[in-house]
Amino acid sequence: ELSIDTNINEKIREKIRNKNKFIISDLSKELMMDLVYIHSFINNPSNGVLENFNVIKGDSKGKGGRINVYMRK
Repeated sequence: ELSIDTNINEKIREKIRNKNKFIISDLSKELMMDLVYIHSFINNPSNGVLENFNVIKGDSKGKGGRINVYMRK
């Protein structure tokens, strides 16, 4: 079970490693993963994502409230 989580986490890391900007819904579509899992991964301090990215509020293009846009520092 742990190896499955490690593999999923590595896929997320690899996907964001080469990005300068991303939103969670796009990652979810690209990786075919649940939004909540990706959000939890990103916000877990032990994964270090937020050390490399700033979070700004972006326009959701008419799909509701404003969204988090992750921009590389």
